[in-house]
Amino acid sequence: MMYAILVMILLFLVGYVLARWLRMVFAEGRDAAREALHVARGGKTPRTLIEDARVFFAREDCEVEFVAASTQAGHVTDNLMRKREDDAVPDMGIGLLFTLAIDVSGARLYLRGIEFRAGGEIEEFERSHGFSEVVAIDQVENPFPPSLVPEVGTALRIVVDDGRQHVVCLPLERAWRIRASDLVSRVRGMIEDGQKPEVTPVIVQ
Repeated sequence: MMYAILVMILLFLVGYVLARWLRMVFAEGRDAAREALHVARGGKTPRTLIEDARVFFAREDCEVEFVAASTQAGHVTDNLMRKREDDAVPDMGIGLLFTLAIDVSGARLYLRGIEFRAGGEIEEFERSHGFSEVVAIDQVENPFPPSLVPEVGTALRIVVDDGRQHVVCLPLERAWRIRASDLVSRVRGMIEDGQKPEVTPVIVQ
């Protein structure tokens, strides 16, 4: 009788562990399928944004030594599509960054995001600049409406002048688990003082 009870307990534990494992596998598969469908529809994920930055820099013989990739880019894009349908796209004159990457050794800055233009037009951009073109780096209140970029209080603002002045802001997300002021200080140190990242590569995602 004792052995029968022990066998039943063992079978229960094995069944419980197996059920938990199968649930985890199915959840991972579901999430992977959702991400693949999202990317196939033109959506953006931190993984694809980081890979795009690496590919872009590789064409310029540069290397990503630091990259911050938005976890909200897909939601922001979806929000913008709805606002476009409602003719409610903000005319801000500020670029919203999805990705910021830095090659300290090559003194290059990579920026990818969207710009809001007059008449509610939205234009995606992906470009790089030399450190010498960076005019200002500071921390500001999040300039984007909560309906577009939710749950973000501050942003990293970068002003670049390559013959035309560009103002872009990277919303500083809590999901990165790094203090906003620390991230701003780190980016400023790399661009203004040529400070190497503490770890190579440093990836915030």
